[in-house]
Amino acid sequence: YRMGVNIRQEDYLLLSPALFSNIKSSGLNRKGVWPEKRPNWGIYSTLQNKNQAASWHPGIWAIFF
Repeated sequence: YRMGVNIRQEDYLLLSPALFSNIKSSGLNRKGVWPEKRPNWGIYSTLQNKNQAASWHPGIWAIFF
């Protein structure tokens, strides 16, 4: 965990071994998650307070071959 970059999340992308072997890239999209103290990551410009947050969890994405 680096300050301002990582948050302690327990979000997983569960895949079969066959799908896992075909992942090209993966990550988290935190732009819809409201930072509690100060903006530690980029957020959507229209997000003005925690009531507008999409979730407490970031979106998980993956690109497959």
